[in-house]
Amino acid sequence: MVVPAVRLLSVTRAGIGPVALEDEDHFRLHREFTIDPLGTMQAMRTE
Repeated sequence: MVVPAVRLLSVTRAGIGPVALEDEDHFRLHREFTIDPLGTMQAMRTE
């Protein structure tokens, strides 16, 4: 997942635009799971 000088784009209903890695959904989910695996799984089950 490492590419120097990459430009990340996000596709939403509003269109396509740049997004910071930290704001990307997959990155946030991975970070939350790494910090608290049990809590993340419990939260996902209740949604």
